[in-house]
Amino acid sequence: NLLVGRELQPIFGQPSQQILTVPLIVGLDGVKKMGKSLQNFIAINAPANDMFGKLMSLPDHAMMSYFETLTDVPLEELAEMRVKMEDGSLNPVVVKRRMAREIVAAFHNADLAAGSEQAFTRQFSERQLPVDMPEHQLGEPVSLVQLMVDLKLVPSRNEARRRIQQGGVTFYPEGDINHAERITDVEYMLPVLDGAVLKVGKLSYLKLRKA
Repeated sequence: NLLVGRELQPIFGQPSQQILTVPLIVGLDGVKKMGKSLQNFIAINAPANDMFGKLMSLPDHAMMSYFETLTDVPLEELAEMRVKMEDGSLNPVVVKRRMAREIVAAFHNADLAAGSEQAFTRQFSERQLPVDMPEHQLGEPVSLVQLMVDLKLVPSRNEARRRIQQGGVTFYPEGDINHAERITDVEYMLPVLDGAVLKVGKLSYLKLRKA
């Protein structure tokens, strides 16, 4: 389309446009191009912790395209990483952490990148609940589906029901990783428990406070 545009513009008395293109990157599924409509995207204004966690969920085969497109790491260094991962001398997890740090630092800053890595380690490697998470006050029991939609934890009521039915919602009534309840009832009413934690998917956490 751009090349054809260059040919058409002189016909209309315009100078031919200059063309600059960049490669498309795949989304978090590692297959299709990133897009909001496919729900496989990372928002550029996403909080640092959320961005880091989603980057770490990226399939290994897509890591290098993210490095090449979204970071300033030299191509020579990336080539060396590829060789070392292929011969087994470099763990892909180490490379993925480097990728996530570089990208979060670019869209936020180095301090937030380091903090988001620490939060990720605490949550997934040490199996602890996040230290910092958004809070929401409850004055009375509320529909879990409605709360998920109202707080934009999911894009729609249908998606909320799907997540619940598929076991993607966990409730920690005591705010403790050792006391977890998998919620599968779409009619579930969240009780008013100060300090309880709600987890939606792998990355979204919400601390509930008594109003």
